[in-house]
Amino acid sequence: MKNASREVSRFYVEVMDDSKMNSQTAVLTITDNDLLIEGEQTLSILRTQIRKVQRFLNAGRIQADAKSGKPQGKESDLALTVTGTSGVDRLLFIRVLKNEGTQAESLFEQLCQ
Repeated sequence: MKNASREVSRFYVEVMDDSKMNSQTAVLTITDNDLLIEGEQTLSILRTQIRKVQRFLNAGRIQADAKSGKPQGKESDLALTVTGTSGVDRLLFIRVLKNEGTQAESLFEQLCQ
């Protein structure tokens, strides 16, 4: 690792896989080349396998600041389309529980880089 603060970010997440339809809490680690999701099961995804990253708004998770009325800094829930090893796309739903990485960049921003 050249510069750990720039190359690695860590998030505590809740992940649901479309093939199993059960959710698990996990630690998601991002490097320049891949994503590693470690929970009940471990999933390693190369960045080249990521086909699409989409935000979806979960209005129940967004809270407004009492004075300004602006949304507070909650991360958007994400849908991640990944090319599977068998050629069949997988869909992962990701909810960030805690950002342990670069506070200035959301998970969405980092995945789109």
